[in-house]
Amino acid sequence: MNKSLRISSRQILVLCTIAYASIYIARHNLSIASPLLTSDGYMTVMEIGLMGSIFFVIYAAGRFVNGYIGDMLSPKRLLVGGLALVATTNVGISFLPPAPNILSLWGINALAQSMLWGPSLRMVNEAYINSPHSRLAAIVLSTSIGIGSLLAIGLSSLLVKVGLWSLFAVPGLIVAGICLLMTQLPNSENRPVQFNLRQTLLLFKKKGIICMLFPSFAHGMIKENLVLWAPLLFLSIYGIDLTSAALFVFMMPAAMLLGRLIYPLAERLCSGDERLVSMLAFGFCILCLIPFVFLNLPLALAATLLALAMLGISIINVAFMAVYPIRYGKSGQISMVAGLLDSISYVGSAAGSALFAWIIIQFGYALMLGIYIIICLVSIGSMLPLIIENIKQRRPLYVNKKNVD
Repeated sequence: MNKSLRISSRQILVLCTIAYASIYIARHNLSIASPLLTSDGYMTVMEIGLMGSIFFVIYAAGRFVNGYIGDMLSPKRLLVGGLALVATTNVGISFLPPAPNILSLWGINALAQSMLWGPSLRMVNEAYINSPHSRLAAIVLSTSIGIGSLLAIGLSSLLVKVGLWSLFAVPGLIVAGICLLMTQLPNSENRPVQFNLRQTLLLFKKKGIICMLFPSFAHGMIKENLVLWAPLLFLSIYGIDLTSAALFVFMMPAAMLLGRLIYPLAERLCSGDERLVSMLAFGFCILCLIPFVFLNLPLALAATLLALAMLGISIINVAFMAVYPIRYGKSGQISMVAGLLDSISYVGSAAGSALFAWIIIQFGYALMLGIYIIICLVSIGSMLPLIIENIKQRRPLYVNKKNVD
């Protein structure tokens, strides 16, 4: 790759990373805004849970559909159009309309955000298609999730003092500015992939995909709901104020970013097998969550363990959403596979959002964290056949007896 092309590739990577990071500012703002929405009488706890479920259901469906569209249409148009919708919906919510209108706007926000990951990954992969750094570029792009989450909690914590309206208006305006910046991206020079229903359906027959479905579901259930419910967890169990809760919750996106930064090392230690990395990360999450079931933890230790659990989930997210889909680059199905797995993960997020709202009200937070442990165990069992198969493939199929003493 010549120097000019290398610079261009880096610019595309930086722009796509900034763009995808920005949407988390317009997503995790709900985590900090939810206590104010309930205390100020705009929404109930169940409506907040419904708001989360609506987002995740629409996002899951959108990722599934847009995963296919992302391989067939211009990724630049999808990115610019999606960012414009994200900005518009968040600014709309800042006027604090009645709860049904807030729910509708948040649903549109979900649909808009579902348009962005597949095209971003596709643009970066095309920019680095002949480079030995293509895998690393995808990992760098995935850091946008941690960076965006970190910025979202930090910015929202500051905006709490300004007012509830600012928690949506400011993120909307930031995304609008980045949307204008994204118009500088080049148009894709690759021929769009034609939709092939048979090829699409064959994905569901592949063992590699089947074994990844439940783990994708499980990691989505944990990743989004841990961030959504953590502020209320700290407020209700430890009796601290919202500003203090935001400070502890800030540790989770920081851990999410750290997980993405240490992923390359974790993959090297696992001989480049992102599936083995994921399985071990699920085990790490179990170790972090078990103390909550049996012990009354002090606040600092509880916050640390939740942050470490988020670090493990972050590593899994990189493996599933950024690295694993690259295996399907030659068949032109990167966006499709990324869309499928991401869609399944947000089905888990949607199921968890409403379910955990009910569980928290009826039984408390310990049961919610106990369910996390169970689904992590099932995820490990689901992925185990892939790991065993990979180990067998590395062993010699027979031993030549003539060479045995």
